[in-house]
Amino acid sequence: MKRKNNMKVRIQKKIGTSTLFFEVEAEKEVEVLNKTAGFTTIPEMCGLCKSTEIVLDSNRAEGYVFVKIKCLKCNARSQMGQLKEGGIFWKEWEKYIPKDKKTKQFNN
Repeated sequence: MKRKNNMKVRIQKKIGTSTLFFEVEAEKEVEVLNKTAGFTTIPEMCGLCKSTEIVLDSNRAEGYVFVKIKCLKCNARSQMGQLKEGGIFWKEWEKYIPKDKKTKQFNN
């Protein structure tokens, strides 16, 4: 039985002071390009204060993994979303403003 060759795309992306390398693979060209699109739109600067002092961050809660880009200057965040059929996208930037130590709130 002959094995199908999947298409692979390698992506290099700078996030703040870190350079990350991603590899996306899929059977069809259109699938790999669809999955690659979200990596090419990873923010390179804060969408609110325009600072390049950003980091990739994540946390786990209730069985889910949340990945986000966090601005070290203004504390804004852009959270990653996942598409059901594969691939990722980045949500709008929100600024984290704590009302007090018990209540947390995000504002645009």
